[in-house]
Formats: sequence, C-alpha cells, structure tokens
Amino acid sequence: MIEDKTNEILNNPKLKLHIAMNREVVFTAYGFFNLDYSLVHSIIASSTTYLVILLQFSQGPSSDPRDAVSLANIGNATTALPSFLTTA
Repeated sequence: MIEDKTNEILNNPKLKLHIAMNREVVFTAYGFFNLDYSLVHSIIASSTTYLVILLQFSQGPSSDPRDAVSLANIGNATTALPSFLTTA
C-alpha cells in the first residue's frame, strides 16, 4: 500500500472524481441476483406466458353445434390396432 503521511492522495479531488466516475453501481436482491434489465425482461416474458395460458383456459368450448358434433365423432371413431397389440 502507498504511504501517505500528508493525506495528499486521500484529499486529491481529481483522484476522488476519477474513482467515483469509474465505479460500477450494481443493485442486488440481498446478493442473490442482480436487479437489472435482464430481470425486467424475465418478468415480462413470464407474465406474458402466464397470461396466454390463462386466456387459453378461460376460453370455454365453442358454442357452435357443428363443433360439438365433430368432437363427439372423434370419440366414436374406430381405428385398427397394430398387429403386435392384438391377441391371437
């Protein structure tokens, strides 16, 4: 360390300004993660995803009767089983 008996380095205003201008300020949440724009981006992305999922679940089945008939026919459709699943 530098010995400064007269406190000339400590009281140098240009040196203080240089140190203050080159210091990077980082905000953290108690040291667990940084509070910066990547956090804002993640919050917006997850909120948008959550809202899209909520909108998809809030839309009930269609009230068009043709859709109900086609959905009912899907359950009645018969398909051939593969040969290894059939019992002989």
